[in-house]
Amino acid sequence: MKNVLLRLQNLVLHPFFLAALPCVASMVVVKELILPEETIPTIVAIELIVIICFLFCWLLKRDAIKGGILCSALVAYCFLYLPVLQAIDSIWQFVCGNHVPSWIALSIYILLGWIMLPLVNRVDWHFGKYKISFDYAVFNRVFNIITIILVAINVAPFVTYHYRQRELAKHFNQKLEAPFSDLKLEAATTKPDIYYIILDGFADYQTLKKLWGFDNHALVSYLQAQGFYVVPEANSNYDRTEFSLGSSLNLQYINCVPDEMGKDWCDLSFFLRIIHNSVVAQLLKKNGYRFINISSAPNEYLAIADENVRSDWFNDFTVAVARFTPLYSTEDYVPLLRDMIAYHKLAPGNALPEVCAKPGPKFVLFHTDVSHAPCLFDENGNKRPLPKGHFAIDWGTPKEYFAQWQYTEKKAIGWIGEILGQPGAKPIVIIQSDHGPGIAFPNSINSYYLERMHILNAYYLPGHEKEGLYPTITPVNSFRVLLNDYFKTKLPLLPDRVYCAPDYARPFHWSELRNLDQSIK
Repeated sequence: MKNVLLRLQNLVLHPFFLAALPCVASMVVVKELILPEETIPTIVAIELIVIICFLFCWLLKRDAIKGGILCSALVAYCFLYLPVLQAIDSIWQFVCGNHVPSWIALSIYILLGWIMLPLVNRVDWHFGKYKISFDYAVFNRVFNIITIILVAINVAPFVTYHYRQRELAKHFNQKLEAPFSDLKLEAATTKPDIYYIILDGFADYQTLKKLWGFDNHALVSYLQAQGFYVVPEANSNYDRTEFSLGSSLNLQYINCVPDEMGKDWCDLSFFLRIIHNSVVAQLLKKNGYRFINISSAPNEYLAIADENVRSDWFNDFTVAVARFTPLYSTEDYVPLLRDMIAYHKLAPGNALPEVCAKPGPKFVLFHTDVSHAPCLFDENGNKRPLPKGHFAIDWGTPKEYFAQWQYTEKKAIGWIGEILGQPGAKPIVIIQSDHGPGIAFPNSINSYYLERMHILNAYYLPGHEKEGLYPTITPVNSFRVLLNDYFKTKLPLLPDRVYCAPDYARPFHWSELRNLDQSIK
């Protein structure tokens, strides 16, 4: 043990373990959007930055241990911004009754930095006639031990949690795959490319008109002119992405989860793996299709995909880590965080031309959250400021949402034009929302049901234009119709059901909604 402590005294480990702590905290924040393995690029990038910082501090101090302590102080100063800001804001609200302005928070934080740096560099401390000398070697050893313990304490439950989630995913994947274990797809002479486009949080145009008086149906008119069947009474099966994609890509309802785990179960991370290993992807891959995922949360990286296409290097985890830093309050002056999120929203569309040009047959999963909260774009694509607080669930005002909705509409028309404009055989295209927005929640449950569950749902099935389609078809039957029409599977269509939980924190406490429009008073 003594030898271990002596080695720890000489090694400089604490800056790297200290930088890992906000990463672990950020993993918890985005655990239902990002799998642990998808955090590796960002963590590697952060640790490389810390290495550069450490080398600089080593050269500055001409001593590895002193340089390491200075490096740790800089790392702590950078990543402690969010808790310090929260403390400053709480005091400001108590005194002034409103949130602290960003320039004041940044000024106080910079002042704290000027106070901290001299303290870190001080070797001797005098308290009256007493003198305490700062032993860098001892501090290095102690800080190594403390940071290692802190990381271990936080990582251990996280690893246990995700191991449990992975085992749950395996279990439920097997249950969802079982009904299709003997399903055979009849080999088609020509296999058209299949595009499954998800517009996350995109409202039905009729809902916008009923609730807020916004009248715009340019996308629907365009789709109909191109030969799409636009479902006139389109509803989502579920009120959130995990459930909606989990059911549509697995050709069935996911009610087996609350039936087995109980209605009070609320850990949904394993749904990412249920989506990632979907029945649809497996069936099409077995039939000679190449599965291409155009990455966007919650589909950043799919192990089952033959190719994951990205046009940016960061993801929701990167944004979560960035929120711990002063970047969070520099938005009014240098909107880097806003621009990262905006670019990530547009990344799938930017990658689409490259994917369209790839040889087929291919199954393309295209999931974009341009229309999802936060509202960063106006109708022309100009960027708005990033909302404060929990911006990922801030749907903005109806006017702000509608402007971003219009911009999404324009982008979607361009994406469809790109797909249909490719030479060769006409592709199959399904474009639909996974759910609508949540602007009314929690002020009006009836309005929330309407805006959340009414969606866009449209099909381009060349050669089978309206075969198997009907006015109330829901996403759970989308691929049943597709497989029946093109691969002679003869799958029975399921009853079209709509489930929505009025309490978003209790995801399985849903109600089955029969007629949404009649519930609006």
